[in-house]
Amino acid sequence: MGVTEMFKFENYPMLRNHHLEHEKLGNRFSNLGYKIEQMPPTEKLKKEYDEALVKSNKFDFEIYARAIYDVFSKIKPILTSSQGGIFKWDEIFGKPFNELNITEKTQLICMIEEEGARRYSLPKEYYNDIEWTHVVRAQALIKEIKKLFNKNKVAFSKEDETMLVSIIIKNDCHSKNINQILADINKAFENDNRRETFIKLVQLYVNYLRR
Repeated sequence: MGVTEMFKFENYPMLRNHHLEHEKLGNRFSNLGYKIEQMPPTEKLKKEYDEALVKSNKFDFEIYARAIYDVFSKIKPILTSSQGGIFKWDEIFGKPFNELNITEKTQLICMIEEEGARRYSLPKEYYNDIEWTHVVRAQALIKEIKKLFNKNKVAFSKEDETMLVSIIIKNDCHSKNINQILADINKAFENDNRRETFIKLVQLYVNYLRR
């Protein structure tokens, strides 16, 4: 079914946490945008969308991109361009972070987030090759999760689904470490009053892996 490349977040805990926050904020404004497309938007909904977009961009360009820059500007890995060519780190990102423009900060984020949008790639050892069978497996598991949530009459949104699929795929492919899965879910859904239900979710996931 083919493979895709995912950054080895398990080796960079801080970047893993930022990755989860990036996805949570991105899913928030994406879902609000979907609602706007499906129905006449109210002023309240448009305001929520604008605020979510600003919050997501602020995090990405001021915190996430800087964290990526801080890690790799010390290592200075060789970069491969999607348009051909191999470059030294300083040839692309050699100036101080505060002097990078939005496009350059976006390229930093895409370097570890979006394979399809990646202008520059790190060396192969920074990525895991992920079989698409894992994606299909995660989607099948989500069906079981929805049954669990419906049975317990707990709200389960498209935003929740997107976040959980990401966590499941990532950990399924890496180490199947239940403690890390729980840590990721706790981070993604901190201050969520459904925490006990998510613990049930983790147990469901463990049982699924053992089939």
